[in-house]
Amino acid sequence: MPKNITIYYKDDFFSRYGVSITHNCFNEWNEHSHNFYEFEYIIDGSAECIIDSKHYTAEPNDLIFVSPMNIHSYKHISDCVNTITIHFTNDIIKNSFNLSEVGGCILKNVPEFKDIFSDALTEYNIFDSYSFYGISNILERIIIQFLRMHNKKNTDELHNISLAEGYISTHFRENITLESISKKFGYSQSYFCKLFKKTVGTGFNTYLNNCRLDYAYSLLTLSKMNITQICYTCGFNSLRHFTRSFHQKYGIPPSSLRK
Repeated sequence: MPKNITIYYKDDFFSRYGVSITHNCFNEWNEHSHNFYEFEYIIDGSAECIIDSKHYTAEPNDLIFVSPMNIHSYKHISDCVNTITIHFTNDIIKNSFNLSEVGGCILKNVPEFKDIFSDALTEYNIFDSYSFYGISNILERIIIQFLRMHNKKNTDELHNISLAEGYISTHFRENITLESISKKFGYSQSYFCKLFKKTVGTGFNTYLNNCRLDYAYSLLTLSKMNITQICYTCGFNSLRHFTRSFHQKYGIPPSSLRK
């Protein structure tokens, strides 16, 4: 791990129960990691949240989750970020939750968490003989709701990428661009690229080109259209690019199929 990354180890203030809940307002957090889980619910302010080199915009009503495996930081903060933060260890959660399998992430615009985080902070500040049970109960509710929403998000993303894949497969002859397809399915270009490759197994541009090239191969073998017509019919904007791409995929230039 690079030397400039700070590693935090919670001890005194939550060693007894394995959990701490605080109301924070901060201006900056450099790259760091820690030996516990963290939920950060954004009340006010905004920032760029970076988790393992992935960049997110954190805004009011967003929920950030990081595990002991994640390196994270906050940058470009507007004034200060006002949060309710929960730190907790494995000792306080049930093994069935499998939080260790969930990577650091952010749930956008989830105001339904606001009251329960406020309740958790209130219970923590009471700090009497019943607080541990009250906090444990509230934390379980937060984790369950988080996992449900996280799983739904993943399911929705898989569904959307499946739709995108189908859309490309039927509209590849049109002027599809990364910008247009990302906008159509409600993602940033960078996130769509990562999600598409992770789900489909190949990059967006490669997938689009393969659809066009497979169609071109069929037209070259089954039709009497000339190569230039086929190039533009398949969605390519350049005959040179089409010829080079065809040769890279099939090992021969398109003209060889006509001999």
